Formats: sequence, C-alpha cells, structure tokens
Amino acid sequence: MNTQINNKIPAPGSHGAHLAQLVNQLVSQIAPFSSLIITIAACILAAIRIYLLDLVILRSFVNHHVAAGTKVFLIVLTAYPLLAILVGYGTPQTSFFLGSSTTLGDVLLVSSQIFTIMYIFELFYRDKISPVSFIHHVGAVIIAQSAIAMSINYDHESDAVYEFILCFTWGTFDVLAELWPQGQVELIAQDCHALFALAILCRPNMGSVDLLQTRQGSTVTACAGR
Repeated sequence: MNTQINNKIPAPGSHGAHLAQLVNQLVSQIAPFSSLIITIAACILAAIRIYLLDLVILRSFVNHHVAAGTKVFLIVLTAYPLLAILVGYGTPQTSFFLGSSTTLGDVLLVSSQIFTIMYIFELFYRDKISPVSFIHHVGAVIIAQSAIAMSINYDHESDAVYEFILCFTWGTFDVLAELWPQGQVELIAQDCHALFALAILCRPNMGSVDLLQTRQGSTVTACAGR
C-alpha cells in the first residue's frame, strides 16, 4: 500500500494536480475512536462553560466566547495539515512533523470532531436560535460525521478521501465567515469602540448587533437573529 501511495505522489517541483492523484484510503488510524474524541471535546467545552464562563458573564455571551475561541483554535490546528494536502504533497498518512507517529489525517479527524461538538454545544446551550441556524448546524454535524464514516468504509466508498477533504474546504469558509462578527461582539463587550468601528467599516453588512445591559450596568452583546 505504501509503495502504491508513494508512486502516485508527484515529486516536489513537478507539475500536475496533486489532489487528483490522492489514493482512496483510511483517512486516519484513529477514525474508529472518533466517538471517544468527540466525547472528550464535549466534556472540555462543558467544563469551560461551567467553571470559567458562567460565573462572570451572561448565558447569551458564553456561546460567543466558546464559539470564537474554538474557531481560533481550529484555524491554528487545521491550517498546516489541510494546506499540506490541498496545495502541498502530503496525504492523510503523511507524518504531522518529521519522526512523529501522528499523521495529517489524525489531526484533521480531531479537528472535525471539535468542529462537530462546537455546533452541538451551541444547539443545546443557546436560549434562542433561528430556524436557518438550526438547519445549518444540524447539516454541518451530519455531513462532518458522514465523511468520517465513509473514510472508515473506504473500500466501498470510492471518493471517501475527497469527501473528507471537501468537508474541510467548506468548513474553512464557514468558520471564517462566523468568526468575524463574533470578534466584533467581543470588541463591543470590551468597550473597544475604535476597533469595532474599524471592523464595521471593513464589513458593513455583517448584520445588526443588539446591546444588552446587565443588572450591574456593564455591557454585553449578543448577535441578533443568529
């Protein structure tokens, strides 16, 4: 199998579409343990919410802290392995770094589970959620988990590896699009009015943001309609 994979990977400096030469294979050896990974991620988010956030800020604002923080973490964690496969010469079985037993596929699989639990957390925790957001979150969870299931059954799914990578391509736009307004929410909460005004100028059509006053008079924010 390794010989077959190596023969299909173009040498550095050569021309041709690398993605078209990816071998359909198991994305990650830890894929069968994906339920354990998502359980651990859920427990970590729950602990952050219970012991770090609820004591100092309102429920509606907790979701923005959790979501924004998780998205930043996902960007940092996923950028290298995804780009190595999309525009480099890596495959899901390529080592994450030299001499490591952890592969690019392992990191992407963990990222996929964190992405999934982020939306599950939001579905259960938020007081109000629009029908559009509800359908989006449920669809994202189903698609992400279906891609992992297909990768485990890659012998019978001819495009399993491409489905998996495609999910990350779409998920990248999803994370970046949602992170921008959530960052603006954080700026309002910290009274960073100059930075918030600059953010609005960069993206004036982000939608409305409601300002809610706490009992103590401090300002917190929640995105309206999301």
